[in-house]
Amino acid sequence: MHGKAKEETEISNEKETVNQAVVQAMGEDRHGNVTEQNLKNALDNITGIGQTDVSDLGENYEVYFIKSKRYYEVDKKGKIVSITELDTFNGNYIVLKRNLNFKSKYSYVDSERTDFGDINGDLEDGNKLITEIQTGRGFIPIGFTNTNFYEKTFDGMEHEIKNLYQKNIDGGNKLGLFGEIKKSVIKNIKVSGKIEVGDGAVVWQLEIKRIIYMK
Repeated sequence: MHGKAKEETEISNEKETVNQAVVQAMGEDRHGNVTEQNLKNALDNITGIGQTDVSDLGENYEVYFIKSKRYYEVDKKGKIVSITELDTFNGNYIVLKRNLNFKSKYSYVDSERTDFGDINGDLEDGNKLITEIQTGRGFIPIGFTNTNFYEKTFDGMEHEIKNLYQKNIDGGNKLGLFGEIKKSVIKNIKVSGKIEVGDGAVVWQLEIKRIIYMK
């Protein structure tokens, strides 16, 4: 078995493992709910300790298979809602090969790293990257000044970036995924999250099919 067929079999087996773990986890809770700890215990029982990891995103759980580097989002009722693989991208033509969720530690190469320093304007929070991106000022737009602008092609390949958080604590107007862009093509990407402005907050979702900016 090679290539695509092998991958499809692996995914099918992983999905079945998740489904089995969900049933076990629900059976361990007197109310029939899926809890993070019960799901983790069930996965350890099925796959062996250290083969998977579970993370609570708030609205969903993530189940990460360490060997294959695939992970699955599971809603609190136990239904698998998405699957993706870890990947990287570089060069002048950037292709997003997976969904990203800023609340998920699997959307970072290392969510615990601190060498980026203070991004969010809070010097007392320890500077872990996942904390910096989700609190205070939040995510700094790609290309946030007229001298540090984005000038490439970005193809989201119909993927989604979720839980992008920003707070306009500086009074600036460059908010969102991209701030300053020049001679760029941005296409095929969905972005959702929350932007706080003053005393209010805007929960937003944006779908970009194609933006061509040549100025």
